Amino acid sequence: MKNVVLGIIGCFIVIYTAMLSLSVYSVSVRKNQMEKCLSAALMSTMNKYYKPNMYVVDKAAVNDAQVENELISDIEDRLTSDSDIETMVYVCDMEKGIISAEIEEVFQLPMGRTKTISCTKTIIADQPMED
Repeated sequence: MKNVVLGIIGCFIVIYTAMLSLSVYSVSVRKNQMEKCLSAALMSTMNKYYKPNMYVVDKAAVNDAQVENELISDIEDRLTSDSDIETMVYVCDMEKGIISAEIEEVFQLPMGRTKTISCTKTIIADQPMED
């Protein structure tokens, strides 16, 4: 009888450890995916909309609000998730070549708990030095 009880307790410990490991792995993988997604979306947006000295040469301003909306849409298209995701753009200034954004996600771990993870990135365009 004592061996059966110890065997059951041992099984619970193994299952708990496996679930805990799976949870840690899940968070790590998700965070990595969020960072890659945000980096790719920021780089794509910067390459598409930022032109050095555009305001001086072309006299045509880019609508930063439109760029911000397209960035959020791009991030949402790139991220595949069934959980709650919130995207915030802190700075979007195409005249200066700066975009800063954050993704925050609330998702369910395999053990049943909810976890919130976030990723914040800023991209600044390189401008060639003028003579």
